[in-house]
Order: sequence, then structure tokens, then C-alpha cells
Amino acid sequence: MSEIDKFGKVFIEETRDLSINNMNKKLYGQIKNEEGKELHNKFDGFTDEQKNVIKNIVSKTVDTVIDNFLFMIEQHDEIALLYNDVNLNEASDGLSGELYTEDGWIQKYSSLFSD
Repeated sequence: MSEIDKFGKVFIEETRDLSINNMNKKLYGQIKNEEGKELHNKFDGFTDEQKNVIKNIVSKTVDTVIDNFLFMIEQHDEIALLYNDVNLNEASDGLSGELYTEDGWIQKYSSLFSD
């Protein structure tokens, strides 16, 4: 596995999936801290269909933030994203493009459904 893919696996599992899972747990009342309870109470009367729309919006928003973050790194030579001493910006022909397609990080490493 290349250093780009090793980074992508960690990045997707520990950033994207954890963020989406955290929000989904709050949506369904599975996080019992104050913030989780407060958010769950706001969605308590929502139908499953409405909750699915929210889950989709959260997923798309997280993906957009990740895409924009990686694209920002691509655009600034003064920013280096290193993984095991490999400059991933130089090793990739486009970091944000690593996310998508049937070969992309989301498809390969995410445990969550993404449409």
C-alpha cells in the first residue's frame, strides 16, 4: 500500500467516519452528554425519512469540508502534508481527487454508506 493510501485509510476512518458516526449517534440519542441530548431533543419528533435527509446532509457536508481541505493543501506550496516523511502533495496528482471514484479513499476505506 502506498503512503498516500495509508494516509487515506487513516484519514477516512479517523476523520470522516468518526465525524459522521458522532453526528448520527447524536441524531438517534446514543450520545448522552449535554450536547448530544440537546441535539437529539431537537430531532426527537422527526420521521425516519427526515432523519435520513439529515444524515445525508451531514455526510455530504463532511465530504465537502474534507475535499476543500485537501484542495487547499494542493493550492499552497507553502503547506506540506507529510505522512511517514513523504510529501503527499508531491506524491499525488491531486489530493482532493483521491477521495472519489470507485478507487477513491471513501469507497475503499469508509465503513459508511455514501451516495
